[in-house]
Amino acid sequence: MVSPEEFKIFHTIDRTLYTRLVVNLNRDPADSMQVMALWIWLEREARGNLVKRMLSLPDTLINSLADEAVLCLNCIETDRFDSSLETMNDEIPLTQELTKTGFSLRFFHDNRLGILRAIAKITNDVCARAFEDISRRVMERKAVAGGSNVAENVVGQNKNPLNYYGPVINPVLYCNSNAAGVYGQTGISRRFMWPNAGHPGFLPGYDPYDLAFQRQILNTENIAGVLNRLKIGAGDQKEDQKEVQADSRTVFLTFSKGYPISEDEVRDYFTK
Repeated sequence: MVSPEEFKIFHTIDRTLYTRLVVNLNRDPADSMQVMALWIWLEREARGNLVKRMLSLPDTLINSLADEAVLCLNCIETDRFDSSLETMNDEIPLTQELTKTGFSLRFFHDNRLGILRAIAKITNDVCARAFEDISRRVMERKAVAGGSNVAENVVGQNKNPLNYYGPVINPVLYCNSNAAGVYGQTGISRRFMWPNAGHPGFLPGYDPYDLAFQRQILNTENIAGVLNRLKIGAGDQKEDQKEVQADSRTVFLTFSKGYPISEDEVRDYFTK
């Protein structure tokens, strides 16, 4: 059986992106779980390393993609479709560019029942388990910042630092069409210390969390060009599809506690 720690390690990439949503961008933890569930579903449908590739994007673009994801979620959660959206050719442009698909808000609404079930399953089976500790501790820290005595008691019981089971999340500054990783403290604190101002790729005097400044930069750039530089197209996927020798292949299996499966049944499934 896979332990909670092993499950979190397996979902390190997903946890890293979720951390950027709730820490760097200060988005709501519960809503961000649904956003992540949608992206994981899109990754499965588009058959690409969507989440991994998104980590190369600056926070501004990730925030915009999250806003588009919220639009998609709103479409699948209502029976009425806003007809005015059909006249918008660029309703979710970043999502379309990133996935290289024709996904539209109309598509999400027309297929809302199936998508809603899939996202609910991913939220319960993956996100709630993989992100629970991050979400809980972010909420506790927000409560402490708001002067909640209850949250202070909870935090006092566990004074260990956050354990993300993955690399520390560093703030990202978008500069000259390149996403430059800037090493600050732990990714939790809003305080920031700049490295040598003469280092190429860094802009001294600007806060990497200043989304207004990042948007100002992005407005002068071609966003599609930024995404294209990530090599999300078919040419990059060929590298991911290289034949792996049989002895080097690994299968990661998870099972429900309510429906146990024997080793013989697993062997029969793969050998029949």
